[in-house]
Amino acid sequence: MTPRLASVAVLVLAAATACSGSSTSNDTVAPPPSSSSAASSDSSGATLTIKGFRYSALQVAPGTTITVKNMDDAAHTVTSDKKGLFSVENISSGSPKTFTAPTTPGTYTFYCVYHSSMHGSLTVT
Repeated sequence: MTPRLASVAVLVLAAATACSGSSTSNDTVAPPPSSSSAASSDSSGATLTIKGFRYSALQVAPGTTITVKNMDDAAHTVTSDKKGLFSVENISSGSPKTFTAPTTPGTYTFYCVYHSSMHGSLTVT
């Protein structure tokens, strides 16, 4: 195998591994909010963390500004299941992005357009 072909093979393998993320049918939904992963109901701001191809659980007040921090090497999105409600594209590691929570209380589900196994929920109370 030529050095160039070997380099290409390594890059393809690395890309496939980075996007593979493990998933089973019962781990595609974010866990219920807990004191360690849920943000306060303060409308001044909250943080949604992406780590290990999973979203943290989040409970916020209506209209809260939410900062999305990606701890993975791969880029992700936070895209509401209800079209047009909220969408944060191309969230890279080290480059947080923000969006505003809906103003109506409820549970809002979302996903990553790049990784079909990634799903989460945002609870607005």
